[in-house]
Amino acid sequence: MALKVFPFDPARHLETEEDILFFLEETLETLTSVLGALGLELTVQKKVA
Repeated sequence: MALKVFPFDPARHLETEEDILFFLEETLETLTSVLGALGLELTVQKKVA
């Protein structure tokens, strides 16, 4: 039995600014958790003009 996987398109589910903010927060939280498990950390720098 094969597992069917479908790509997730957030644009189809995000209708309000609140939905988008929640999705981005969850995504960032997941990313930082994965990086932490790998012993890495996310840093952000201001782009030099």
